[in-house]
Amino acid sequence: YEQRARDRAHREQLEEEEEQRRKGLKPKPADDVLDEEKEEKPQEDEFEARVSNKT
Repeated sequence: YEQRARDRAHREQLEEEEEQRRKGLKPKPADDVLDEEKEEKPQEDEFEARVSNKT
């Protein structure tokens, strides 16, 4: 349940960012977006790194 709530909050955040871009604000550089995502969910990044090491 907690995960679903987090996903919904994340989706809402993405939608807000999309709206702001449409209103003409400068989109964030991709690097900034990636850095923010790493800060938000370090466990996921570690998990992905572990999975990619196995392949």
